[in-house]
Amino acid sequence: MFYRGIIEKLLPKSFAPLLQLVGPSFFEVVPWQELSRNGRQLLQHFGGGNRDQRMLMEEKLEALLCEANIDLKVRSSDSEISPNKWSSNQQTSIEKQRMGELVLQLYFLQLKNDRGLFLDLRPTRFDLEQSGFIFKTSTVWIHLNEDFRRALVDLYTGFYSEDNHRFKAGLAGAGLIQEQMTSEQKAEMTKIFLLHFGEGDQARVKFQTKDFINSFESIFKFMLKHKLKIPGEFLYLGIYLAGLYSNLEKLDIELNVRGAFEKVF
Repeated sequence: MFYRGIIEKLLPKSFAPLLQLVGPSFFEVVPWQELSRNGRQLLQHFGGGNRDQRMLMEEKLEALLCEANIDLKVRSSDSEISPNKWSSNQQTSIEKQRMGELVLQLYFLQLKNDRGLFLDLRPTRFDLEQSGFIFKTSTVWIHLNEDFRRALVDLYTGFYSEDNHRFKAGLAGAGLIQEQMTSEQKAEMTKIFLLHFGEGDQARVKFQTKDFINSFESIFKFMLKHKLKIPGEFLYLGIYLAGLYSNLEKLDIELNVRGAFEKVF
C-alpha cells in the first residue's frame, strides 16, 4: 500500500480508479526502483514534455491504422469528453458495437508502434462526430522497452495462432517465465496466463473489470508466493489494460476479440 500511495501521487487523480484495478499484489512483485523510474517517466509526459515524440507517435499510429484499413481518426487533444457518453442512450447499439471493435483494434495495433504507446483507453478519449470515430491522444504515453513490446506481440500471436512455442517465448520475454523457475512452476504460470486470455475462441467476449482484476492478481500472487519479481513495464501494461476493460465494460456488449486481433495482425 505504501508504494501504491506514492505512484498515485505521481499520476493524475483521474487515474486512481485504474490503479485500483491493477490489484494490491502488483506493488509487491515489481522492483521499487523500476516502478519509481517508470512513474517519473509518466509524470514528465503529463507535463507536456517531448511534444515532438508525441507527434512522431501519432504519425506512426495513423500510418498503422491506414495500413490495417481501420477507420479511426487520430486527434491530438488534452481535453476529455463525458465519461457517460458510451454507457448512455445517446448511442445506438450499432454505434456501440463499432466503437468496441475499434477500441480493441486500437489496443492491439498500438503494440506494433515502436515509437510509443498511448496508454489512456478510457471512454473519455473517444468520440463520435459526423466525420467518424475519433481517438483523442493525450500526454499519457510511454515508450515501451522494445524487448517487452515484442514479447507482448509474441504472447498474443502465439495465443491466437495456437503457436505454443511462440506463446511461451512471449511469457519468457515478458519476465513471466524465468530461468530459476522449476518446470512445474513454468507450467503453472503458463496455465494461469491462458486463463487470463479466457476460454473458447474469443469470438463473443463480454468485458468485466472483475475478470481483469482476478486474473492479474492471480499472476502477481504466484510471483509473490515464489519470491519472484516482474519487470516495471507491467505498470504501463496494467494501466493500458485497466483503461481497456473499464471502457468496454461500460459498452455492455459482446465483442469478437479474436477478430480484432486478426484485423491488425
